[in-house]
Order: sequence, then structure tokens, then C-alpha cells
Amino acid sequence: MFCCCRPRSRAEPAFKRTLPIEPVLEPILEPVVEPVVEPVVEPVVEPVVEPAAEAVVEPAAEAFVEPAAESTAAELTLWPDLKPEEIMQIKKNLLSLIGQLDLIYTTNGNILIEVQNMLQTPDPPADPTTAPWTNLFETALGVLSVVAEPVMGPTAQIAAVILGGAVEYVTYDQRTQAFTNINLAQNFGLMSERLTQTYTAMRLWLEVLADDPNGFRNYEFTIPAANYPPLNGKTYKLKDLAHYDIPTADKPFSGECLMNENRSFRYSVAKQEFIKKKYWWVYFVQDLAYKDSQFGNAFFPTGTYNPAPRHCSAPGPDGWRPNLRSRHMNNDDLGKGVRICATTEIHNHHPEYVEVGSYAPNDAVTQDDYINNFKAACSDFVTRFPSAHVGPYTIDKENNKIDYHRWYIMEGYNQIFDGSQSGPIYHEEHDPSHGDANFTLADGDFLSKWLFVDDGMGNTLNANGVGQRDDIIRNWTVNGWQIPPTTAGF
Repeated sequence: MFCCCRPRSRAEPAFKRTLPIEPVLEPILEPVVEPVVEPVVEPVVEPVVEPAAEAVVEPAAEAFVEPAAESTAAELTLWPDLKPEEIMQIKKNLLSLIGQLDLIYTTNGNILIEVQNMLQTPDPPADPTTAPWTNLFETALGVLSVVAEPVMGPTAQIAAVILGGAVEYVTYDQRTQAFTNINLAQNFGLMSERLTQTYTAMRLWLEVLADDPNGFRNYEFTIPAANYPPLNGKTYKLKDLAHYDIPTADKPFSGECLMNENRSFRYSVAKQEFIKKKYWWVYFVQDLAYKDSQFGNAFFPTGTYNPAPRHCSAPGPDGWRPNLRSRHMNNDDLGKGVRICATTEIHNHHPEYVEVGSYAPNDAVTQDDYINNFKAACSDFVTRFPSAHVGPYTIDKENNKIDYHRWYIMEGYNQIFDGSQSGPIYHEEHDPSHGDANFTLADGDFLSKWLFVDDGMGNTLNANGVGQRDDIIRNWTVNGWQIPPTTAGF
């Protein structure tokens, strides 16, 4: 279980609200207005004040327009008080949200421990500080609202938006921080500390709101569209809770919906920590065995050659093209029993790794048959050898072929230096680079049983994985962004 301090109780006197509750009868005191206006009529102001008092005051009340008040207290006087039954319903819903928040806090705490354990590396980064997590929480809550909507209807949306808006208030609003007495704009040395302080502040703020729904009835809550576009910046006021019935923590909100919030939270935390580690890289391993090809050596994904830049420092077929491979849709290249992927190049220098070969499984006649054979073999290959990645690939039906790339995920804090950054590379002449045979592949269990959801071919292999294979390889590894752009076939 996640061992963090429980949020402070709302019973602590340091966080009691200070906004006064205005009497219901105050707007009825019209007789008091006349003696105030009469003395003002005598001075020079007389011709100006009388028409303004009659023309502006009455229409403003009838039109129910929100003016720009000088203070929160002044603004609240312009709105009618909530009915007792509305206040009770808002209180009930806020208490239900606090229960949901407690569940989220506990499960997210366990996820935090899980992520830290799975991303252990020989040398942790020197700077483990964490910045505010508003976008992380709000994205997770937005996911929760969309998933919960079929079960809970619009109630799921307002629940997520109120919680997401609470994150914004406790992080950036100074008036709210006066109640919580927690500064979330600072850096925290540990993710667990950031987590506890954020949820503590959120719980305290919800308790303050529950103490006085009428006083805070016009406070607005939103998840910024930038943090979760599907909600499009939807905004609710606290008083809107009077028209909903948010379930308690033991209802559907804590079932499949909570699991999806957890997945989103795991993805967000793991991504920022994965990138921070700077420990996983993507390289091409030369798989063409010709004289001086440096078969089995690893090369950095970028390099230059004359006359133009290319994406990979190791050449493929068809002259000086990147590590592009092509297979035609025929029985020689993609027919049943043809080997499509193998770890032969890995075993040239590293026989300690398991040897894998993947073959086209079925008889093929049509283009779709050959395409299915290609995908099936690639899926089998990365499933049995998880550090390998096939992609992007382009299905070119017009030219009756499939073009694709193959990469390997490797570990280490230092990049493999193959000379490709220094200038042109002519591998057949050994000038200036020979690649590097010293590399360590990423752990297969870590990749297949925890990190990746899919095989890169559209098949889900681990529904509880952290993220999509292509997304992680391109955007989380140190240099994955340097592999060729995603193509139409991927």
C-alpha cells in the first residue's frame, strides 16, 4: 500500500472559511434607499444621480446580469441565495467527491510506488524535483469523465470538472491557498511528497466548500481545454451541483472508471519519469552481411552523407538509403514459411540473447493475404523479442510491396558513438565509422509485461501496459524522435 500522510482533517481551525453568509432578507430593504438618495439630490449631483438610480438599478436586477464586482463578497450579493434543499444536495455531492478523491489518492499512491520500482536504474538522475502536476491530474480526471459517462451520464462530467477545477484552485489561486496553507507552486524532492501535498490541498478545499455552499455558490470550475481537449474547457459553477447526484465512493465511479483514471495517471507519471531518466535509446543494428558492412554493430539513428541528410547512419539496400527494408507481395518475400524477421544480427556479437526467427504463417494469394502474413510475423517477432521494434512500415499496394524499418531498444546513460555525427559515412570503406558492438538490450519482461500495451501492429498484448509501443519509442526514449516519420501504413 502507499504510505503517505493522510490529508488533514477539515476540523482544523486554521482552515475555516472567513467569507460571511449574507442574510436572505437584505435585498428587500428598499426603504433604506430613499433616505440615502434624498440628501444626495440637494448637491450638484442631483440631476445626475436621480436618472441613473432609476435607469440602472432596476434593469440590472431584472436582467440578472453579472457585473464586475470589486470583491468576491460584493459579487455574491448580486445573486439569490440557494434554497435549503439545494444547499443540502451540494453538501452531499461534495462529501461524495471527497470520498472519490480519497480512493483516487490511495490508488494513485500505489501507482507511484509501482512506477518508481519499475524505472529503477543504476544511477538515478541528480535532480529528482517535480513541478506542479495540474495537467497530469486533470488529464486523468478528464479520462475518468469520458469513461464514466455511459454509466453515470452527465454526472461523470461535472464530478471530473469539479475535481479538476479544484486542482487549479489549490495550485494557482492565492485566495484558496489562504484556506489550505499549502504552496504547490514549489518544487518537491519526491514525487510521493508532491502527490500527498496536492491531494491534501484538494481535500481541504472541498471541505471548505462543503462548509458553505451558499457562500461559494458562484465559484467556477473547469479543466482547461489544453489539459484535456475532449471536454473543450467545460465550466460548471458550484451551485450546479444542486442538480446532480454524485455517487458515493462504493458506486460505479470507483469501478472501471477509476481503473481508467489510474491508467491515465500511470501513463502521465511514467512518461515524465521515463524521459527524466535518459536511460533508454533506439539504435539500428546492421543486418546486412557484406564485406566491411560491420554486421551486427549498432548505429545511431541519425547521420549525414553526401549529398543529403539521411535518417540512419547505416545504409540499407538501394544505394545510400536509410535502414529501409522492402518486401514484395509475392510468395518469395511474404509467402507461407518465408522468414521475415530474425535476430541473426544480434547474435553475431551477443549470443547470450535468445535467438528468434519469425515466419509468414499462412498461404497467400491476394495482397491482403501477404499483408496479414507480414503483420503476423512482425507481431510474433516483437512479442518473443520485445526490445525489437518494426516501424514505421508503409503498405504500398500500387507497387505491390511493403517498406519497413527495424530498430532495437537499448539501455545506458551514454549514447553509442559511431562517428556518424562527424561527417559522411562510407561503410564499405570503413570511413570514418565502424559502429559499436558493445550494447545492452532493454529488458524484455520490463517492456512486454509492464511498459507496452501493443505490438505495433494493432494488436493488444497487455491491456494493463503503460502506453502504446510506437508512442513510447518515439517520444519517451532519448533519441526515438530521430527515427523516420510515421508513414501512412503505420
